[in-house]
Amino acid sequence: MVATPKVKTEQTVPNTLSTPKISLKNITIPKQEEKPKEETPDNVVVNAETCQKIWEEFTAALKQKGNTNAYMVFTNTQPQKVEEGWLYVGFTNPLQESILLELKWELMEFFSKKLNGQKIGFKTVLIEEDKTNTKKVLYTDEDKLRYLSEKHPLVDELKKRMGLDPNI
Repeated sequence: MVATPKVKTEQTVPNTLSTPKISLKNITIPKQEEKPKEETPDNVVVNAETCQKIWEEFTAALKQKGNTNAYMVFTNTQPQKVEEGWLYVGFTNPLQESILLELKWELMEFFSKKLNGQKIGFKTVLIEEDKTNTKKVLYTDEDKLRYLSEKHPLVDELKKRMGLDPNI
């Protein structure tokens, strides 16, 4: 018997360790949604009373959505004036302004719907609070007595006659 030689058959194993080729052409960067540029508003003839009513409706809608931070800001800020299609909104601190500007486009859309498609612009105005009108809290008896003496000079005279000392 003649022996048949064994033939080795080679099998190729796919190389799974190599990295696939990546091309920059295949990578797409999603475009960020751009907010519309500041448009010149229509020269809307709207009175302050109408703007106040729409402002209150928008504020109520914020409360209904559960956006409590924005609701509080819109409750504490009011439209100041309407002039040539611009609504000027006053704020007292930068946090209020940032929340107002964050919701600016939504607010403009809401006003546009209520004004039958007419565009109105919004500008924020810083309202500086009068520092002299702030009430000082009276904590100590001495502060309370000083306040009463300034308001009613007879209290000071009574204190002297009776020999009262507020520190006792």
